[in-house]
Parts: sequence; C-alpha cells; structure tokens
Amino acid sequence: LSGVLGWTYFAAWSASFYPQAIQNYVRRSVVGLSFDFALLNLIAFGCYSAFNLALFLSPTVQAEYAAAHHSSSAVRPNDVFFALHALLISAVTLLQVFLYERGGQAFSLPAKAASAAILLGAAVGAGLAAARPIRWLDWLAYLNALAAVKLGVTLVKYLPQLLLNARR
Repeated sequence: LSGVLGWTYFAAWSASFYPQAIQNYVRRSVVGLSFDFALLNLIAFGCYSAFNLALFLSPTVQAEYAAAHHSSSAVRPNDVFFALHALLISAVTLLQVFLYERGGQAFSLPAKAASAAILLGAAVGAGLAAARPIRWLDWLAYLNALAAVKLGVTLVKYLPQLLLNARR
C-alpha cells in the first residue's frame, strides 16, 4: 500500500508542475510568473533532491541516520524520483524566464540576496560536513539543515507570486 500511495503522490504532484511550463512555452512569455518564485522553487527542490539522494544512495549517510534514529531511512525510490523530477521542471521553468518575453519583470533584490546566502551556506556547510571539524557536524546534520532550508523556502516562496498577482 505504501508503494502505491508513494507513486500516486509522485504522479499527482509531478503533474502539478507542467501547466506553468507548458503555458510559458505556448505563449513564449513568462509575464505574470513571479521570477522570485521560480528561483526559490529551484533552490527548494535542489535541497530536497540532495536530502533524498543522500539518504537513499549514500551508505555513510544511511549509517549516520541509523545511528541517530535506530532505524533505516524512510526515503523510497518514488521520493528520489519526485525530488529530481521537481528539480528538473523547476529548472526548465527558471530557464524560461531567461528565454521568453519578460514584460519588464525582474528578480527582486531580497530574492537574489536570499538565494545567494542559501547557496553560500550550502557550500560552506558541505565543506564543513566533509572536513567534520566539529563532532556533531556530519553529513546527516548538513542534510537536515538542507531540509530545514527547503521547508523555510516552501513557506515563503509563494509570497512573491501572491504579491505579483495582487499588483496585476
């Protein structure tokens, strides 16, 4: 049952990504799409993909998870496929921002600054997790931080689109 529900989740959520990308393609325009949303969405699914891939594929991370939680990771193939698919479609949508009619829209300074801070933090965090200068700062702690970033971004990424719609 869990497997069926997992793949159903994958199909339903995956389908939700296509209308925007298709509409952009048909119109050859991204006017009305919040560029900040597109950027933050890509970052969120990048974090989610890294989390799921590592917990699914890395023996090191799986061992750290088992030691911390006394059980194996609950990440399943459908979780990995969804995360990567969402990352790919989010990348396509963001790429469309640079290819199609923009109507004078631009990325906001707060979105650019937040994105740069997240990417810098992720790079520094990966370096620290690899070097492990602090005992508790292992790959699992790093991935949990990425999961927290994904959650935080998800909580705010719709605000730019909401504000753009309200102004239009």
